[in-house]
Amino acid sequence: MKTRLPAVPLLLPLGALTAGILAAVFSDISYWWIAAGAAVAAIAAALLKARSAGAALIVFAAGAISGGLQKPDVPQALHGSLRLISGRVEEVKCGDTTQYLIVRADSVSGAATAPFRLRVTLRSATPPVVPGDMVRFRATLQSPRPATAQIPTGIDMEAWCLRNRIAALAPEVREKDFTITGYSPGLDTRMERWRNRLSDAILACGLAPDCAELTAALVTGDRRFLDPAMQNDFRGAGLAHVLALSGTHIAIIAFVVSLIFFPLRMAGRRNWQSLLTIAVLWGYAVFTGMAPSVVRAVIMATMLMAGRISGRHTEPLNTLCAAAVIILLFRPYDIFSIGFQLTFLAVGAILMFAGVASGIRLRWPKDREIVRQIKDTVSVSVHVRRGDYLKESQYGVIRGFNYYNRAIQLMQKLCPNAVFYVFSDDIEWVRIQMQGYNAVFIDWNKGDDSFKDLLLMSLCRHNIIANSTFSWWGAYLNRNSKKMVVCPDHWMVDEPTVGRVPVDWILIPGE
Repeated sequence: MKTRLPAVPLLLPLGALTAGILAAVFSDISYWWIAAGAAVAAIAAALLKARSAGAALIVFAAGAISGGLQKPDVPQALHGSLRLISGRVEEVKCGDTTQYLIVRADSVSGAATAPFRLRVTLRSATPPVVPGDMVRFRATLQSPRPATAQIPTGIDMEAWCLRNRIAALAPEVREKDFTITGYSPGLDTRMERWRNRLSDAILACGLAPDCAELTAALVTGDRRFLDPAMQNDFRGAGLAHVLALSGTHIAIIAFVVSLIFFPLRMAGRRNWQSLLTIAVLWGYAVFTGMAPSVVRAVIMATMLMAGRISGRHTEPLNTLCAAAVIILLFRPYDIFSIGFQLTFLAVGAILMFAGVASGIRLRWPKDREIVRQIKDTVSVSVHVRRGDYLKESQYGVIRGFNYYNRAIQLMQKLCPNAVFYVFSDDIEWVRIQMQGYNAVFIDWNKGDDSFKDLLLMSLCRHNIIANSTFSWWGAYLNRNSKKMVVCPDHWMVDEPTVGRVPVDWILIPGE
C-alpha cells in the first residue's frame, strides 16, 4: 500500500502569494500594474472555468500589493545631501562608543513625508537612546547599495536592509547633530518593558542564579542574562532551539492554560475552554514581540482548536501553509528572514517525516518488524549499488566485493555481535557474496517505496555505504552519537572522498 502525503490545498495559494511578493520586490514594474495584470488574468481564467488558476492569480495579486505597499523606498532626491530628519526610534543596539538605531522617519527638512525606516549610526554613546524616543538629527542619507555599504561583519547590507525593510542609511551622525525631543512608547516598546520587568522579577525571586536565568530565557525569550557557558552547553547537546521561543513553548503554555480552564470543560463549556486558551496564546504572542516562530505556532494552535470547536478535522501541513499565508499577508518581508524560513521548513519536514514514520508503524508490516529488529540488535546497514554504476566508468570505484568484505570484517572486529542489514539494487548477487555472514536482506522496497530503505538505514547503529548519495544520506541522518560509518576512499575514480563526508567517517580502499 503506497503512502501518500495528505492533500494540502493551501500550498498553491502560498506559492502564488510568495511569487506575488517577490514580483513586487524585484520587478521594476509598479506593483499596481502587476496586481492589475494578475486580476485581468484571473478574470480570463474564471471565464475559462479554470477556478484554481483564477484563485491563484488573485492571491498572486494580493501578494504583489502587500509586498509593494511595504516596499522600503525613499525618493532619490533625498539621497546625497544633508537633511534634518525627525522620527521615532524602534530598535537600539549599542557598541562601546556607537549606537545603532532603527528609526521610523516621518519628517524630512520640516516637511511631513510618507513614513520610512532608516538605519542610523550615532557615533557616540551619549545621549543614551531607548526604543520609543522621538529624535531629530542631521544626516546625509545613503542608499543601501552593496558597492557602497557593508555591515562590519561582511554581510551584504542591501540584502540586510531588504529583510528589515530599511529604506536608507544614515551612516555618520555626530552627537552635536542628534537630539532627543520626546518619548512616545508604542505597543512594541510597552511589551519590551513588560518583558524586562518580568525577567527582573524572575531573577530576583530567590531561585539559584542559573535556574533564574534559564527560566527568564524560556519564558520571555530574553537571553541577555544567560551565562554564555550555559548557552554553549545547550549548543553542544544539540538543544539550542530550546532557548528560542518556538512551538514547544506554545504547546506547553496551551497545555497549562487548558488545565487551568479544565473546570469549564467539566461544566460542559468545552468551547469556552478552547476560546480562552486561544486568547491567552495570542496575548503571549504579542507579549513576546510576535516572532515568526511564535506566530506560526499560535496560528496552528488556533486553527486546531477552531477545528475542534466546529467539529472539523484539521490537516497539520495545510495548517502550516495557512500560518505562512497569514503572516506573509501582513508581514511580506518576513519571507527574507532566516528565522521565518527555518521555522516553516523545519516544521514542514517534521510533519512530512512524521507521516513517513506513521506509515512504517501502521501500514508497512514488514518494515515495522525490521525496525524492531534494528533497534534490538547491533545493527549495521550495508548498501551495495550496482545497476547504473556498472555502466558508468567514472563511478566504478568499488569493483567486486573486496571493499565490502574488508568493511564487514572491520565492523565484526569493532562490533562482534553485529547483524548486517543489506540494501541493494542487485540483492540476489549480494546474497551470494555474503554467504556465511549474519545478514538480513531487505528486498521488498522497490520503485516508489525505495525511500523506505533510506529511512531504515538511518535507524541502524552503524553504516557501511557505497559511493552513493542514497546511502550517504542514510548514514548522515543516523542519529546515533557513537555511530561508525565506513565508506570508500574515492567517491569517483579520479576524486577522493575526503571533503565529501564528515571527518570521523572511516575511509578504506574501494578495490
